[in-house]
Amino acid sequence: MTALTSSGGAEDAAERVKAIDVEGGEYKAFIRLGGERLMPHVFDHAKVVLEPSGQRDPESLVELLDRERSTGGFSSDPAEPESVANE
Repeated sequence: MTALTSSGGAEDAAERVKAIDVEGGEYKAFIRLGGERLMPHVFDHAKVVLEPSGQRDPESLVELLDRERSTGGFSSDPAEPESVANE
C-alpha cells in the first residue's frame, strides 16, 4: 500500500493507518501530494506519527501510484496525485 496525504495533512493520515500495518511493512511509502516522503514512527505499538523527511521525489510517487493502479486500487491517472487522493 501507498498512503497519500491529502488536504488533512500528516496527522490526519497517521490517524487512518494501523500501527500493526506500519510495523508489519504493509505500506511501501507515506508521501505527500507534492512528493515529500513522510517517515513513520510507531509508539507503544499503537500510535503512528508521520514526520516530514524533507526529501522530495515526485517521480517515485508517480511510479508507486502506477503500480498501485495496476492492482485495481483506483482509476485516476498516477501523474495526477490529487485525483488519486480524492478517489
